Amino acid sequence: MRQIKINDPSHLFFTSDHHFGHANVIKHCSRPYSSVEEMDTDLIKRWNEKIPKNGMVIHGGDLSMNLSKGELYAKYLKHLNGKIIFQVIGNHDRKLENYLYSNKPKIDSFGDKCLITVKDPGFEYGYKKIVVNHFPELSWYHKEKGAWHVFGHVHGNLIHPHKNAVDITIDATDYYPISYSELKSKILARYLAL
Repeated sequence: MRQIKINDPSHLFFTSDHHFGHANVIKHCSRPYSSVEEMDTDLIKRWNEKIPKNGMVIHGGDLSMNLSKGELYAKYLKHLNGKIIFQVIGNHDRKLENYLYSNKPKIDSFGDKCLITVKDPGFEYGYKKIVVNHFPELSWYHKEKGAWHVFGHVHGNLIHPHKNAVDITIDATDYYPISYSELKSKILARYLAL
């Protein structure tokens, strides 16, 4: 599992499952769009409304629907603010694996799952660990020590039974990426609700 350390979470964002270029996701996930072009345009707009040019984006997979490397960059990556600092492989990202390992415009890392350590003086020891995976897990690294788990794949159709685990798919976040502070608020609210 790859590890990333974030010293300044003020420009850190999380998101997953855009499925750029995937017309069937509109029907399967009841997305409010009449065409894939309308969906893609709106998702890029929402991404850029939320993420500044210097933003760091942890993407939980299924960025696109099996697009070639040229299509992904020309149609999507070059239009998105920020830098995707970790792209977790989703079940629709497999075609891009070789491309992303060898030629990574706007993408820093790539793998099946990652551990992020975020500097946050609000927590014991001054940091928070977050495990990112495309798929929800019932157990994850450092779960028993309070590590959070963020996941994609379920498109807003699963409320995880553990209070430290949150769905970051765009279908669960009003089609916007969420900031670290929003993620923190969401998890702390789950503590109060459970």
